[in-house]
Amino acid sequence: GFLFTKVMGDFSRYDGQLQFIISEGPKFTASSITIEGLEQLRLDRALLDLDLVATGTITQPMIDAQISKLMKTGHYSHVESEIVIDDHFQELNDRVTGRIIFHVKESKEREIRFSLGASQAGTFGELAYSMNHFGSFGARLSVFASLSKELQKVGIIFQDPHVGGSDWQGKYITQYEQRENEYEDSARLRFK
Repeated sequence: GFLFTKVMGDFSRYDGQLQFIISEGPKFTASSITIEGLEQLRLDRALLDLDLVATGTITQPMIDAQISKLMKTGHYSHVESEIVIDDHFQELNDRVTGRIIFHVKESKEREIRFSLGASQAGTFGELAYSMNHFGSFGARLSVFASLSKELQKVGIIFQDPHVGGSDWQGKYITQYEQRENEYEDSARLRFK
């Protein structure tokens, strides 16, 4: 899992043996970690999605886990990493320092859903619009409406994965429902 691991193989034609020599190479410590390629999302908000810190030994599986974590946010359509060895590189105590740069391409994902149908109870329809990348701080916004003979509903869902720049996740849902002659307004706020 070390970043500078080298594997060399040697095959002997005389006795048919294959020998591998594995050198772990120097261990890597990050002097800084950053994200490049952001167009909408602010850097301080994007860095909140990483849990990699610039201390201790960093391995390739740790970097791969961060790429996976960034992709799961839905904010990016592509993520790759780059290691840039510091200019003042000196291999001291079997350690190398450098910068980790995550190059990203932001997702422009928006979704419009429309459905129309009929049953014995009558016709029904639904319309929804979602933005997985709303604003410079990485929020999600969904607006929806559905209409049938028995139920009319409209609502808004707003999600912030880092409320106030913290590790708290917030979700606000407000909706209006009408069933026959019954009306209901509701609003919910949830933090995790």
